[in-house]
Amino acid sequence: MQEKKFEQERMNMIRSFETEMESKARLQKQQVEKTEQMQENELRQMSKKIRSDQVGSTRKQTIFLYTRPSIFGFICLGKRDEDIQGRSEARAEVNETGTGRTA
Repeated sequence: MQEKKFEQERMNMIRSFETEMESKARLQKQQVEKTEQMQENELRQMSKKIRSDQVGSTRKQTIFLYTRPSIFGFICLGKRDEDIQGRSEARAEVNETGTGRTA
C-alpha cells in the first residue's frame, strides 16, 4: 500500500515536472520569436535609413560635382556651360521671332 502511494506521488511529480518544462519551453520559444521579430524590424528600419542616407549623399555629391570646377572636369563643365548657353540663345530667339532657330 505504501509503495502504491509512493509510486503515485512519484508519477504526479513527474507529470508536474513535465508540464512545467513544457510551459517554460513554450514561453522561451515565444520570447525568442518576439526578439527575432524585433531584430527584423530594427534591420528593416536601419536598411531604410541607410538607403535614404545614401540617396541624400549621392544627391549632394552630384550637386558638388556640378558646381565645383575641377582639373579633369573643365571640359565637361565647359560643354555643360555651352549647352546651357545654347539653350538660352534658342529660347531668346523663340521669344523674339516666335519660330526658333533655322538651320
